[in-house]
Amino acid sequence: MFWAIWLTLCFVILSVLTVQCAGNWLYGFADCTVFSDRLARRLTGISLLSFAAGIAYGVILLVGGGIWELVVRARN
Repeated sequence: MFWAIWLTLCFVILSVLTVQCAGNWLYGFADCTVFSDRLARRLTGISLLSFAAGIAYGVILLVGGGIWELVVRARN
């Protein structure tokens, strides 16, 4: 549940940055009207790291579940 809320918050932050700044999340934001450029870079970095961590967590769960399924089937 925490990851879902956190990643949703990161998505909202990137959406706000897209509206308030020139540029995009891949190449970076500049000329922000509400945020400083430094804060925009920091928020983008945190959001991208969070997305990467969420993907890694999902892969770990998928692999762990697959291994668990193999172990349970081998017991039967």
